Amino acid sequence: FTSSDINIGECIATASINNQRFTTARYINHSDNPNAKFIDYKDSTILIATKFIPKEYEILVNYKERKICQE
Repeated sequence: FTSSDINIGECIATASINNQRFTTARYINHSDNPNAKFIDYKDSTILIATKFIPKEYEILVNYKERKICQE
């Protein structure tokens, strides 16, 4: 859940750098109507808001689009 409002396009967190994964992804749940997504950016995977996410709202991604944790 968010601690503050998050705007569309805002970077929420870094999920990995140089294939070293962080615990960020463990706390993100699945939804068929996600408000965020993981994208590759240079040598990292980051979590970006795809919709406005109000304070204290759950951050959701579509696991089918997940790029992190694939080995």
